[in-house]
Amino acid sequence: MLTINTSAMKNILMTLIVCNTIFISAQTIPVEGYVDYKYDIPDGAYIKDVNNVLDKFVGTWTGTYDQKNYSFFVTKVKMYFDYVKFTEDILLMRYTITDAGGNTIEDTTKLPDDHELVIEGQYMDEGGKYVLDYIGREFFCGQGGDVLIGMMEGSNNTQMFLTVFGSETWLSCTTGYAEPLLPYKKNYVVLTKQ
Repeated sequence: MLTINTSAMKNILMTLIVCNTIFISAQTIPVEGYVDYKYDIPDGAYIKDVNNVLDKFVGTWTGTYDQKNYSFFVTKVKMYFDYVKFTEDILLMRYTITDAGGNTIEDTTKLPDDHELVIEGQYMDEGGKYVLDYIGREFFCGQGGDVLIGMMEGSNNTQMFLTVFGSETWLSCTTGYAEPLLPYKKNYVVLTKQ
C-alpha cells in the first residue's frame, strides 16, 4: 500500500509554486526595457507596462497640420503575437483626418484592433518616445512607415508630437507617389490631449 506523507507533499507543492512564480516573473520584460531585448526575447515572454509609462499617451488627441485636422484615439491593449511567441502591452491608434472644409479624408475609428490601417505600437525608445507601425491605404506608394510620438517638453503630458519616418515608394507602386496623410520626415503635428 502506498503511503503519502502530507507534509512532504506540501513542501513539494510549495516548491513548485515558488519555481513557477520565479519562472513567470523572469519572463516579464518592462515596456521601456524592450529595446534592450528586441532581438532576443524568450518564447512566452510578456513585455508588460509594469510602470504604466504608456498611460500618458492614452486618450484623444487633436491637432492641425498642413490644412488638415487630426484626431487620434489612442488605447493600450495586451496583444499576443503568435509569429514571435510573446505577449506585449502596446498602443493602438485610430484616427480621423479632415480637410479645412470638414470633409473626411480618412477615418479608421470603427476598424477592429487587428486591421492593417490601425496604427500598431512597436516599442518605446531610450528617450521615452514611442514607435508605432503605420500602413496607409496607399502603403506601396509612400503612405506608411514608422510613427514616432513623444511628449512636448514642459507640457505636463498634455501635448505630444507625431511624425512619420521611413516612408518609401515600393516597386509595386504603379500610380506614383501618394500624398502623405501624416506629417513626415522633419515635419510633425503638435497634438493636444482632450
